[in-house]
Amino acid sequence: MELQGFRELRASAQAEQRHSAATEAERSAANTDSDDRWRAFEQWNAGAAGLDDDGETPSPSEARWLYAQLFPAPDGLRFITRRPRLQWAAMVQRMKTLEEERAQAVIEGFGGSRHHRQLVAAHARFGDAYGFTTVALAKEGGRGQTDGRPQWSAARDALRSLIQKIESHADPEIPGSEALAAFLLAPYVEMVDELARSRRRAPARKPEAVPAPPTGAVGTP
Repeated sequence: MELQGFRELRASAQAEQRHSAATEAERSAANTDSDDRWRAFEQWNAGAAGLDDDGETPSPSEARWLYAQLFPAPDGLRFITRRPRLQWAAMVQRMKTLEEERAQAVIEGFGGSRHHRQLVAAHARFGDAYGFTTVALAKEGGRGQTDGRPQWSAARDALRSLIQKIESHADPEIPGSEALAAFLLAPYVEMVDELARSRRRAPARKPEAVPAPPTGAVGTP
């Protein structure tokens, strides 16, 4: 019975593992999309900045100003090679610059609106894939909130790996292996059972109090 319960737990863990794999695939795709959009935007901005000043507006000097804000020397585009959290912080700063009126004038004046729209979409996808957008919203909703998901994920993965190793040693052809595995898994099976019992013991919510009608209201004795 204990081993059967564990196998059900393992099936749930495997389903979660497949979900995690799908999440990782989306993160990789979102990261590639973001990198490509920034490279395309950099090329467009560099092209506008390289024009001669012919008296038309906006001036190429404005395109050079924007390029200096987004891709300052000596780093240039290097921010897209950083770790996700550092990359996100660098991109957020640059996206705020692009929202400014001066930057928007450069984008519209040199025909970069299509580049900008695709960059905004890729930025949102990156934030969603890595959970940065959700974390930002949570922080705005209350003070002192922190994101403990990385620590929880690490602990969960370590526990899952340990349980899978124990279960893999349960072989019907090896005398005593199943008993040993059941013994080692007993604490985790007990933990799952205790959590289930705790949920069943959870007290029902009290019914909301119904305010008494004011004195003199219709139907009041």
